[in-house]
Amino acid sequence: MEGDRSRDAHTPPYQFTFALNSVYPMGLNSMGILFFIHKVPCELPWGIVRGDLIVHNALVNWLEAQALTGGEKTHFTISEVARILGRPIQTLHYWLKSGRIRRRDRTSARGNYLIPRAELVRLLEDAGREVPGLWERRRLKVLVIDDDRGIRSFALLAARSARMPLSMRTAGSVEDGLLLAAQFRPEVILLDTSFPKDKLRGDQGLAFIRGTKMLRKVRVVAMVLNARTGQGMLRGGADAVLQKPFGLAEFRDAILPKREAARGSRRGSKKSEGSPAL
Repeated sequence: MEGDRSRDAHTPPYQFTFALNSVYPMGLNSMGILFFIHKVPCELPWGIVRGDLIVHNALVNWLEAQALTGGEKTHFTISEVARILGRPIQTLHYWLKSGRIRRRDRTSARGNYLIPRAELVRLLEDAGREVPGLWERRRLKVLVIDDDRGIRSFALLAARSARMPLSMRTAGSVEDGLLLAAQFRPEVILLDTSFPKDKLRGDQGLAFIRGTKMLRKVRVVAMVLNARTGQGMLRGGADAVLQKPFGLAEFRDAILPKREAARGSRRGSKKSEGSPAL
């Protein structure tokens, strides 16, 4: 089984390089950051990794959010909210006066303002500013089952697309894929049909999916080499067929049919029209 969005599961955290001069809001030097990553490697936001470099502003934001949102923190100071949103404190005070910040508390009758967590989440969502641990866009959960490493790498690369970001997992066999599906609960499974003789075939995997209460309603796209195999998979319960070789556009269309993609796009545009610009 292989890892998600943009992380290579076999790349140890200490191989990443850093330019840490800007990492002062956390009060950590380079050794502190490296210790942090070694301490909790599974929590590192791999979605911001680009090759062997981490986008440092995003890393800083994430580290701050981890520090600020740890435990049961329910309220944030104005300075904390300003840092998380990437806005000057003066802007936050203006939002308080203008009503842009709708919910706020105070430490006392005339004390400092505190912003509830739910209000901060709303501000992040309005701004489209993702901060792991606070707010992230919902991503369609997709599982690709194929013994071809090139296909799996292609799928992980496609999942990083800003146009259609996905929460992606991959597996190299039907057996591993079914185990992973039980944990990951995908909404779409792209299932290859050709596997080594000592492994389960794609049609057997499809039969298991359709016969399992947990997975039977998952959209299954059969990846095939010819139309005849595709017809057999459709008869077996596949929702669609994706014929190899395929490109990025065909891959996206197979995961999310054009009609549904257009509907989602319209919903997104309406929401953005009604949301104030930050």
